[in-house]
Amino acid sequence: AAAPATAAEDDILFETRQAVPRVDVRELQKQAPPPPKYTVGSAASVFSASQNQWLKARVIKVEGDVVTVSYAFPDGGEAQKQLLVDSGQLRPAGPPTVPPPGGQRPEGGGVTDWSAA
Repeated sequence: AAAPATAAEDDILFETRQAVPRVDVRELQKQAPPPPKYTVGSAASVFSASQNQWLKARVIKVEGDVVTVSYAFPDGGEAQKQLLVDSGQLRPAGPPTVPPPGGQRPEGGGVTDWSAA
């Protein structure tokens, strides 16, 4: 019979074999949801870094993986943005409740949607 493992050997076994299960990254990539589909004229939401909020937008052009949107600022100004279809600053229209990944939440904890695209 083999001698029982020491505490140090137990730690090594745990860290190398048990703590992190082996994961095939290719399998995880297959499970990722496809990016949203955008069509010209459809409603979307775009995150404005200068306004630190989500704004209503309208898709005006789709070329491959690039989506061009037109949107209005709260003060009435208008702008356009070109973003990749899977950008964290672009999403299908819906309630603007969270900042983009890595974004900052506006003061007061919510996101105010001022535009009416």
